[in-house]
Amino acid sequence: MASKEESVFLENINDNFLSCSVCSARYKNAKILPCVHTFCEQCLRKIVEKSGELTCPICRRSHELPAGGVAELSANVFVDQLVEEFNKQDEKKAALRKCEACQKGEIKERCVDCAANICSNCSQAHGFFPTTRSHRIFAIDEYQRAKFNNPASVRPPAYCSKHHDNQVKFYCDTCEVTICLECTAIDHPRPEHKFRYLDDAAVEYKQLLTKMTQELQIKENEAGESKAAVQQMTESVDSRFQEEIMKVKVHMEKTIEETTHKIRENGDSLLQQLKTEHEERKTNLQAQLKDLECTENDIAATRDYADKLMQYGNASQLMSAKKSMTSQIRELLKVTTKCEPVDDDYVEFQSTDNFCETKTLGTIKVTEEKRYELCGVSEYSRVDEQITLTLQVRPTGSRTGGTKVTRERITALMKTPDDNLNT
Repeated sequence: MASKEESVFLENINDNFLSCSVCSARYKNAKILPCVHTFCEQCLRKIVEKSGELTCPICRRSHELPAGGVAELSANVFVDQLVEEFNKQDEKKAALRKCEACQKGEIKERCVDCAANICSNCSQAHGFFPTTRSHRIFAIDEYQRAKFNNPASVRPPAYCSKHHDNQVKFYCDTCEVTICLECTAIDHPRPEHKFRYLDDAAVEYKQLLTKMTQELQIKENEAGESKAAVQQMTESVDSRFQEEIMKVKVHMEKTIEETTHKIRENGDSLLQQLKTEHEERKTNLQAQLKDLECTENDIAATRDYADKLMQYGNASQLMSAKKSMTSQIRELLKVTTKCEPVDDDYVEFQSTDNFCETKTLGTIKVTEEKRYELCGVSEYSRVDEQITLTLQVRPTGSRTGGTKVTRERITALMKTPDDNLNT
């Protein structure tokens, strides 16, 4: 029976991480897009054949299709190897617990480099041959514990895609690919190419990736805070507009006895103005809220993938994903996540007391006419004197600016400040 840790591991990885969102089956030849979403190669082929372009089914972003088609997209080595391991595990559950080497002895140990369960005799035989003498062999219980506590330590070695018998042991910084010893002499020779040991490159990149994910966490927190502020303002807009609508209705009913038809006609017009303005502002705020939610989701998805890659991936898997992961994270770090609501809740219904004289119930103030007030202006000044005006913003702040004005100009500014903000 599987242990509690194993059950949790299988549930989190197999069900939530190794299933293609298009076909709902385990990945087959997984391809990772620049947006860090992964799909089966065949599923992506069908999408391209149907729409004529490569569009991510999750985030709907369009990506440039390589000259060689879907087959040339970056392979998700990390996911492919996990799928292969889980498929093997499923097959082994149905098989007898016999040594995978001699098919006779009882399984006692696990050779990580051969990716096979072996008996004690075959384990001893590993030490007789130079090619297997350095293989990592674990007792079955020890292997099971390491598999769930430190998966990267018991991953089988990765082999070169061009030289299939050679293990990947180097990383070419010039081409940003993992390579074998034969590749360093044939396909990536010095001095044209700069390469180093794979483990050294992985350690350095893991440090960089850790720092970048920490920065992503900050961006995600900022996006969440901005989203909360926009949501609060959206609710405030609803509340504020409802209050003003009630004021219009009360005043409309108060004067209805004088001229019923015109009062209702004028009142309905004011209500429509409020409704239009309310819908416009709420639409703007909801659009901003949606953008922030998309940004937050993209950041969370990328960070979650990076966390899993660091937690479960080995050096080969980390470096295979480096190019696409780094590009996606850097693009997300450029996104503006700390922002103020695009609209505020300012609206004011100003009533008139004499409908018969003014022919209107009042006016709806929705411009910036009441958002600014002049501050710090002396009562007297010389004509054509250079002075500094402070336009106090209500309720959130202020801004200042120098301008050459006359006393008459100051009077005009104090009467209608919004009309002169750009002077």
